[in-house]
Amino acid sequence: MIANSSITSYSTLSANPADSLSNYIDGSNVTPTIISTAYNIPSNTASNVKVGIISLGGGWQPSDLQKSLANLGVTLTQSITSVLVDGAGNVFSTSDSNASLENTLDLYCVAGMAPGANIVLYTGQNSTTGFANVVNRAINENCDVISISWGTDEYYNTDGTFLETAFANAAAQGITICAATGDYGSSSTQTPRALSVGYPASSPNVVAVGGTVLTYNTASYSRVTETVSSRSGGGISTVFSVPSWQTGLTYQKYFTSNSSYGPTTALSGRGIPDVSAPYETYVLWYNGTIANVAGTSASTPIIAGMFARYMSMNGGRRPVINGIHPILYSNINAFSDLTTGTNADPLPTGYAANIGWDPVVGMGAPLGTVLYPIITSGGTKIKTAANTWSYVSNVRVKTGSTTWSNVKAVWTKVNSTTWKQTF
Repeated sequence: MIANSSITSYSTLSANPADSLSNYIDGSNVTPTIISTAYNIPSNTASNVKVGIISLGGGWQPSDLQKSLANLGVTLTQSITSVLVDGAGNVFSTSDSNASLENTLDLYCVAGMAPGANIVLYTGQNSTTGFANVVNRAINENCDVISISWGTDEYYNTDGTFLETAFANAAAQGITICAATGDYGSSSTQTPRALSVGYPASSPNVVAVGGTVLTYNTASYSRVTETVSSRSGGGISTVFSVPSWQTGLTYQKYFTSNSSYGPTTALSGRGIPDVSAPYETYVLWYNGTIANVAGTSASTPIIAGMFARYMSMNGGRRPVINGIHPILYSNINAFSDLTTGTNADPLPTGYAANIGWDPVVGMGAPLGTVLYPIITSGGTKIKTAANTWSYVSNVRVKTGSTTWSNVKAVWTKVNSTTWKQTF
């Protein structure tokens, strides 16, 4: 079984149909619109971007999503599409191991961030083969961004790297895949607990998303504090080697038995997460009630929605092929660095947050207006004044007397025989 293990808590707040999410905005409960403002993510509906959400079971109720978005003042401009793979059903239930809650949460976060996007929920069978088939379907149907909140862990995963062919195919097309790191800190999802990382988040072909705890000003929604979630999944892969863009990074273990830190150690494998976003606690309508939900299942579609906005603002253009990770890791200033806390929960051995990248929150939480031009430029800068260089972003060329079009790609010669796509 593949678990939707990135939902860590669920509780009901109100069953009053006349109630509103706005009554629960208290400085700690979050919504996609609050996060968008707190992170200074430029406003955009992502109208020219297709976002795929991967599901391995359950269903969803349109009435829940409609009420949630109406309470936020958000309007969908396209209908949500459901694609069923391998005979999967679309059956809503409150007793399906949170599969329907997962779908409801994922749709809410993506739609709340990108209400103009073409949002497709791909549902497949809960097996490694079913997982691979549904991911391939989303890739083959040309999604620009894909959000995955389901997974297993490396320690108990006997199928190894069963999604890597699909992920490599996606990366080669510039498709951005975001995967939740899970809600078990440094631990495996299964018992007995063991030090492990989640898969597919550990794949070097996906953006692994961890979790934070955000507080905000209730009047302006500006960020007040952001801290590490002790349950944010993170650690070091024993399956995948250190990617080139993580070369030279280090980590520290943390031991709850005596509150001590291990030595600074060089990465021995792919480290996760890459980035993080709020983990708790989201308010939304679910099964006709207002509920609190927490987990990297929310962090992940939030980041996917952010990438969808960025692509839309760049004329629907995807990031540089195979280039999203090098861009993220070479621009530490585009993230709010969270430097204290650990993810030693529930396992007594975990990892410590630190300056720069760490196996708890990765690079940290996005600084929206800083990250946007970096992502959309592919990290390429041009000289804009005598002593000033700026990131290329949303570049256009004149294609007629009155028409302009976005530049789709720029290739730069890096030596006598090699060209590299830099934008």
